[in-house]
Amino acid sequence: MTDDTMQRYRIEQKLGTGGMGIVYRATDTHLDRAVAIKVLDETLLKDASHAAIVREARAASALNHPHICTVHEVTELDGRPCIVMEHVDGRSLADAIPPEGLPADLAVHYGRQIAEALAHAHDRGVIHRDLKSANVMVTDDGRVKVLDFGLARRLRESQRGVVTEVGPSPGAADDSVGGTLPYMSPDVLAGHPPSAADDLWSLGVLLYEMASGELPFRGATRFQLATAIQRDAPAPIPGRVSPGLRSVILRCLARDGGTRYEHAHEVRAALEAAHADVPAASNRAPSLRLRPAAIAALAIVGVGLALTLAASRQTVSTAAPPASVLAAAPVAVAVLPFANPGHDPDLDYLTDGMAETVISSLARVPGKLKVISLSAVRPYRGQTVDAKTVGQALDVAAVVYGSIVQRDDVVSVVVELVSTKDQSRMWGETYVKGHRDLMAVQQDISTRISTALRLRLSGDEQQALHSQYPANTEALQLYLKGQYHWYRFTPEDYRRSLAYFQQAIQRDGTYALAHAGVARVLSSLTYEGLLPPSTYREVEKAASTALSLDGTLGAAHEALAQFKFAYEWKWTDAEREFQRALELSPRDEAVRAYYGVFLRTQRRWDEAVGVMKQALALNPLSAETTKALGATYFWAGRHDLAIAHYEKALALDPTLPQ
Repeated sequence: MTDDTMQRYRIEQKLGTGGMGIVYRATDTHLDRAVAIKVLDETLLKDASHAAIVREARAASALNHPHICTVHEVTELDGRPCIVMEHVDGRSLADAIPPEGLPADLAVHYGRQIAEALAHAHDRGVIHRDLKSANVMVTDDGRVKVLDFGLARRLRESQRGVVTEVGPSPGAADDSVGGTLPYMSPDVLAGHPPSAADDLWSLGVLLYEMASGELPFRGATRFQLATAIQRDAPAPIPGRVSPGLRSVILRCLARDGGTRYEHAHEVRAALEAAHADVPAASNRAPSLRLRPAAIAALAIVGVGLALTLAASRQTVSTAAPPASVLAAAPVAVAVLPFANPGHDPDLDYLTDGMAETVISSLARVPGKLKVISLSAVRPYRGQTVDAKTVGQALDVAAVVYGSIVQRDDVVSVVVELVSTKDQSRMWGETYVKGHRDLMAVQQDISTRISTALRLRLSGDEQQALHSQYPANTEALQLYLKGQYHWYRFTPEDYRRSLAYFQQAIQRDGTYALAHAGVARVLSSLTYEGLLPPSTYREVEKAASTALSLDGTLGAAHEALAQFKFAYEWKWTDAEREFQRALELSPRDEAVRAYYGVFLRTQRRWDEAVGVMKQALALNPLSAETTKALGATYFWAGRHDLAIAHYEKALALDPTLPQ
């Protein structure tokens, strides 16, 4: 290795030799941790690009999931790439499967974890291409780790026939097609480009192998085996395998790709459902104590652009919401801004926008749900934070995570609902749609969340979930862009926001939210002196139009209150509108803060401070609301508290206008 590498890693023993190279156990002397180092075979590099292999390994290192072995570093040994990976004690799944197969609950338990790993990788554009029992490891506490994500892909594109191996595995690579033959899909054998669907086929082979102890396709020669995979049905599944697991296996192994599962998320969900029909006698906590021979431990080694998701949070799947979540009424839920893992500027408006539409939709059933406002969850934008932490900070029982990636004209959206008590996954879905279908996606998300939480919605409540959406899909996209710029709180963004809202109204004149958006922006521009006071007449017109279309819009009542307060000076009417806005949008920080400003102008100091504190409680990390509370203390003559809150506001946001 390079001098720096040799100084950092102390090689301790050789773990094995496989198709990709030699694996060593080592100690990272800088961090005092055990690692495994895979030195790639130089024969693989004759035709492959060194830079391409390193790039592929680094892409794989971006995968961060509890069921994927982590790549720590890519370095070199005599010009050959070396991959430094996490080291975990355990053994390969190939060694863990007894001749008669695993108990049903273990097969489902391991299968769910493997499906989670595939879902995480596929969402990030990484396919495995050599998923097999020898490339899956099981730790001593029953956790699965999938090895070599992404590494085999680049090599096989240059060296057909090379197989990633940590130890011996059944079947050898075909001379013209990459992979391990018993696990290859018919599509790969037919010469089709590899895809995530091929990994799902391999997962089906793995599930069959775990459930029965055998492989689903057999042949005396490699030619006969390849023919069987392409032509025959899988061998009969033993009768002891539960109907639910049997159904999952057969769908994974469907010869028609159109009837196979489309996403690994679907396989995971199906396995969660299959867990329910596992015989009670074997429905126990998983353990590695399967056979006496199982005690021998082997060192294991392990080793993005569709979507990030939820996988940055380490969650454990479950088939149903925990009782602790279902017991609360209403259930408190936080919908975090969606992630934009590709950093696509064209999708920035959707990261907040999709979250906001889901929040607004769910908030329309206040008797069943308490939904945290967008302003309160915006501080989590772009952050990786687990559900338990969010639950403690926002006092919620469940968190909705989302991720968005665009490829050409197709948008992929991954969403999941996670319990804050035990971080179990309560529901999840992957949508691959065009922009014109995003409104239907957002509607479905709201419906599926209410179903996952087992809310018993009346017919009117079910209709209310979707009542905010316009008739025109393009109008929704323009509205979301308007909201994105509205929340940036700069004069230029206010003007861009206004333009988008007006365009949305041109597409759909009955879109109440767009009219409310126009009212709010015009009110802000006028309040800040960027438009003449007479503009408040336009505020009144837009707000009144919005309320004539939908009288339940708190934002429209708040804009109308601003008109009566700042232009007409009708204090009683203004306060009535503010209070109505708060009734309709009790968790809207902006509405409450504006009401606090109104009370301040009325010199009702104690009430103003109380309302401002309520607004800040909705979003403790809001620099703007902290500053507004400081101003209220200042005008109330409580200068020490004013200074303290001004200092806190600047600590939260040093760029805040002073």
